[in-house]
Formats: sequence, C-alpha cells, structure tokens
Amino acid sequence: MKKICFKSIAITLVLLSFLSVGVTAFATEQDFNGTNNLKIINAKSGLFLTWDAVEEATEYRLKRYDPTTDSWSPITGITKPYYQDYDVKNGIAYTYKVCYMNSEGVEKCFQEGVKLKCLYAPKITLSCTPNSVMIVWNTYSSASQYRIYRKLPSDKQWTCIRVVRDNKVNYIMDYNVINGQNYIYTIKQMDGDVSGSYNIEGFSTRFCKAPTVTSKHSPKGAVINWTKYNSGKYTYIIDHRSAVSPSWKTVGIVYDKGTYTCSFDNIDFGVINYFRVRLKNTNVVTYSTSVYGIDPNKPMVALTYDDGPLTSVTNSIVSTLKKNGARATFFVVGSRVNSYKGCLKNAVNAGCEIGNHTYDHYILTNYKQGTIKNQINKTNNAVKIITGKAPTLVRAPGGSFNSTVKSSVKYPLIQWSVDTLDWKYRKSSSVVSAVKSNVKDGSVILMHDLYKSTADATKTIVPWLKSQGYQMVTVTELMQIRGYDLKAGQVYYSAYKK
Repeated sequence: MKKICFKSIAITLVLLSFLSVGVTAFATEQDFNGTNNLKIINAKSGLFLTWDAVEEATEYRLKRYDPTTDSWSPITGITKPYYQDYDVKNGIAYTYKVCYMNSEGVEKCFQEGVKLKCLYAPKITLSCTPNSVMIVWNTYSSASQYRIYRKLPSDKQWTCIRVVRDNKVNYIMDYNVINGQNYIYTIKQMDGDVSGSYNIEGFSTRFCKAPTVTSKHSPKGAVINWTKYNSGKYTYIIDHRSAVSPSWKTVGIVYDKGTYTCSFDNIDFGVINYFRVRLKNTNVVTYSTSVYGIDPNKPMVALTYDDGPLTSVTNSIVSTLKKNGARATFFVVGSRVNSYKGCLKNAVNAGCEIGNHTYDHYILTNYKQGTIKNQINKTNNAVKIITGKAPTLVRAPGGSFNSTVKSSVKYPLIQWSVDTLDWKYRKSSSVVSAVKSNVKDGSVILMHDLYKSTADATKTIVPWLKSQGYQMVTVTELMQIRGYDLKAGQVYYSAYKK
C-alpha cells in the first residue's frame, strides 16, 4: 500500500509539473506586425490614444517607452479602444505599443510602435488694454512656435489669428476687437510639424474699451480727467500709487463724472505719482496717467533752454537735472531735432518738457500768418515723430511777437522773467550770477543749450537752487500749480503768486 501510494504521488507530481509548464508557455505574449491602427494626438493635458477594437479582446494593454529612463512601462486595465495618458511630461517623445488579452489569457502585442512628442496646451491669462486684448501664456522650451486661435461664442470653428515663431515670446496684442464683444482664445504649442494640444473650452473675456485718462496740476492738486464710458452712468474708482506708496490705493470715487481732483494730501512729493481709473462692477480695463509730485507750499522755478538740442550740451544739462531731481523745459528748433534725436529722447525720459521754438528760428514778427503757422506745425510734427508727443508751448525766437503772431500761434506763448544773457557773455560765472541775483519764487529763467558754458553753469545753478529750497519744474507744471490758465495766443512771463 505504501509503495502504491508513493507511486501515485510521484505520478501526480509529474503531471502537475507538465501542466505548470504548459500554462507558462500558454501565457507568453505573441507579437504581430503592424500597429492595429494606433493613433496618438496631443490632448489638453497629456496624450490621447485610439486604436482599432479587437473582437476577441477582454482587456487592452498599452506599453509606453520613456526615452528619459530608457524603459518600457505597461498600462493595464483598459476595457475600451482608447486611453488618455496623463502620466507624461511636456516635451518628451513617447513610443506606444497596443496589446490585448484574449479569453484564453494570451497577451498579444503589435510589434511596431507609434511615437509622438507630448506638447501641453499653454495656460492663458487675458487682460484688456485701452484698445486691445492682451493674451499671455506660459512658454515651453520644447516649442518651435505658438499658434493663437480665437473665436466668438457663436462660432463652431477656431480661427488662427497669429503665429509666434519665438518660443520665448509669451504674449500678443489683439487689436482687431470690438467694444463690448466677448472673445474666446486658445493656444497650441508646435514643434516642427508636430501639433500640440489646445484647451477646447478656451479662455474668454469681454473687451471693453478703457477710458482715455489725462492729468494735470492745479492749485488744489492733481486733476484727473477721462472719457466717460459709453456715455452711460457709471461709478468710477480712482486709484493712486508711487515709489513712496507702491501699492494701489483708492483715493476717490465719483458717479457719472469724467473728472476728479486728487488733493495734495494724497500726492507724494518729489516722485512720479500714478493714477488709474476703474469702472465699478465691470471688467473694463483700468488705464493710467501720471504727474510729478510738486509741493505747492514750497518755492518753484522753471528752467528753460532755447535753440537746441545739441548732444554734448543737452545731455550734460539733463544729467545735472536728473542727479538733483529737477526738470526743465527745452524750446527746440525743429530743423535740429532729427540730427539730435538721442538727446531729445533723453530729455523726455528724464521728465523734461519739450517746447516749440519754430522750425528755422525765424523772427516771427517779420512773417505773415501762413509762414508762422508752417514754422510751428513743422516743428510739432518733427518732435512728435521722435518723442510721440507734440509740444503744447511756443517760445518765439528773440521773444518777438505782435498781434499777427498771437493770432497765428494756437498755443500759449512763453516768455521769461530772468534773462541770463548766456548767449552774449558765454561765461558760466556770469550765468550763475544772473540767476542768483534775480531768481524768485515763480521765475521763468532763460538759457540756451548750445553753449558748454551754460552746461557748466547749470552744474552750479541746479544744486544751489535745490539748497535754497526751490523745486525745479517744467513751465506747464509751474503755471498749472500757480493757477495760470494757459490759453492759445496769450503771453506769459512768470508764475508769481497771485
């Protein structure tokens, strides 16, 4: 009995051994040619795969090759002939094989893989400027270009509005927009011929044209003016910030008005003050303007320089002004500005004002109305091309004016109250002496930025005025704060307190 039992056990073990070997052999995967029509596309986040359904499949399995790890990873548990693979990184080219399990437990894989680079859809933020929609997105080193698409809510198809071929550029401006219209945007990153994904829903905004905002000084503070939105009745919020107060702070709220005066209590002196206007309970973009903070209780003067620009002299003067927190007004000759663009821009960037001194330095009292107007207009056009803004003040060469000049010049005519005669003596010491002997609160001082002696004198005058408590401001700032209403064709010599 014992022998028979051992023999039976031995036979059973042998049979089990053969069965085990048979099952192991049966479970090995089988490879076939082709891809089973495997297709891969970049989806909003990750890669989306589809393939032909296999009738005998009980489960689909994908194999993914990651070149960064040089390894294949199985993806199991798929019951339908498609799969969204989120476990991928942007810019990596992955290879996939499609496999399936049949009812007998055999895994069959198709030998040929399909490769695609993962290109995420860039994230987008939208904002409005006074006349456009700004589209900003996150950039990718993997991108060779970005394609920006737009549609209206009623559109079924996206329209490509721009192709950006620099992968470091992260914004565009869409100027082809209509006030009050809703727009939806989306972006694809591309790598050569490989098309990235995009956000199907897109990102939307309603474009609302911002009010045009301007500002000026007044005896009561900074006057902020803007165009009322759509001629409707809205509540406007006025915010302020500066280098001293860097965070936006609401300083005023007005209803159905296009103006607000920010008192000196909310202005920081000696720095640029920025103001913005917002529409309450709307997504209308804010828009900014700025004024330089001037203390109305301290003395102030306007330094003016005629006949330039001239690079060496003008730049030297501007450098001295900047070092001392001062500004001036340069009355330029129009025929010179194209030859000295750099120093003209330098003056503007330093907060200085550009005035009109005619195009050819004509003594205007010798000419008729047509010539006078032409001299002013040509200079304004030349300055605007270079600086973006035309002068709003005129100084007649030699200070010569008559009734014809006053009626022909459609701008305030600015004279002076302190004449340094720097053109006559060309000695820095005499210029300094003239200023120290004659300056007082509200003076308009005449000099010329053609002479090195004047530039040298400025190096002494500006620090001295500062030490005496004077604020050096532009002519327009001086007149506005002192309450002088600048009118076309009127003549102004100073801004002494009334």
